[in-house]
Amino acid sequence: MPAFFSRYRRHLALVLTLLPGIAAAQLFSSAPSVVRQRPCFDEPAAFKSEKLQRLEERLACYAFTYQVDGFNVPGYAVIPKSTAQKKLPVLIYNRGGNSSLGQITLENVARIHMDWADQGFIIVASQYRGTKLPGVQTEGRDEYGGSDVADVMALLPIIDGIPEADANRIGMFGISRGSIMTYRMVARTRRIKAIAIWGGISDMVTELPRRPEMERAMVNYIPGFAANRDRLLKDRSVIYWMDKLDPALPILLLHGDADKNVAVENASVMAEKLKERNQPHKLVIYPGGDHGLTKYRSQAREEILGWFKQYL
Repeated sequence: MPAFFSRYRRHLALVLTLLPGIAAAQLFSSAPSVVRQRPCFDEPAAFKSEKLQRLEERLACYAFTYQVDGFNVPGYAVIPKSTAQKKLPVLIYNRGGNSSLGQITLENVARIHMDWADQGFIIVASQYRGTKLPGVQTEGRDEYGGSDVADVMALLPIIDGIPEADANRIGMFGISRGSIMTYRMVARTRRIKAIAIWGGISDMVTELPRRPEMERAMVNYIPGFAANRDRLLKDRSVIYWMDKLDPALPILLLHGDADKNVAVENASVMAEKLKERNQPHKLVIYPGGDHGLTKYRSQAREEILGWFKQYL
């Protein structure tokens, strides 16, 4: 025992300080960037359903903190408890919104992510830096697809450290603003094997004039926006750098034609660009569908699930 504590006392002290009551071996990922975790089923929820209780029996869910660029960034992971000794594909979820708007909650983890995890996927997601969460000190700044893309990139080493994960089968799903994070990610790495985009933005230059309130918000979120507007918007608009995408990457585009938050043209123009490149893709336009595809949520989720089952 003395030799054991001599060798590991510093490591244990650090881990037990960060994770009261949780031993180092219980961390869901061996990645050194993960500094703390807690079961997200322990979070107070606005709902307590039988479904959630059943999912808790089959799935492990963690709210974790990881370090990126010197900032502590919150994230989520959902992992099936029984993997039958086989590695599972991974889905990275890129949420929409900004700062606290659109933050990941236990309710939407249960509504979307846990259903997919129950189908045999590991789900990993970032809240992004600058997100204001109850009881969590906010660090960093949400740049709406700027330096905060590093928060998503930093999930890859975390996935590599998950024993149950097949790190060669990673997909990515981006909704609304999360589409910007997704496109910028796949422009930087070839590790993502398929992506799905829901109500996504492909051209901020044409999209922003449709929503003047977003133009004002960008001044607050994007550093240097007033002086470098066009360049910074194009940096966040995939149609201006299609050549950076892997031409073999399968892309699923879902959009409602009554979307008042993000114009459906973002999806149709993107599909045209993909067709010109002979890139594998599928475009699904939902008649009368709003930004959240309220009337089509079940169909949209099944479409996404089928896409990743096909390509991962």
